[in-house]
Amino acid sequence: MEEYEGRLNPIAEYFNEQVIIDPTIYPTLRSSFRKDFCKWAEANGFDNMKSIGATRFWDLFKKVLKDNGITDLEEVKIDGNYHVKGIGIRP
Repeated sequence: MEEYEGRLNPIAEYFNEQVIIDPTIYPTLRSSFRKDFCKWAEANGFDNMKSIGATRFWDLFKKVLKDNGITDLEEVKIDGNYHVKGIGIRP
């Protein structure tokens, strides 16, 4: 079922493969998730998703987070840029 959902929503598949949940991780630059997703989408054959806009991506990404039980996402502004606490991107 998870694989099926991933094919319907590539952002859910990206989340399962690339996102780390760790409350101790240093805040991750919010735009890094979209940038990494676009690279991942291209490498995984989701060519129609690699040019998704930042606002649309973040809306869909937050929905995936919520679907995975992450409802208390904390965003902080560091040096003028938004960062997200508690989640990161796998190296």
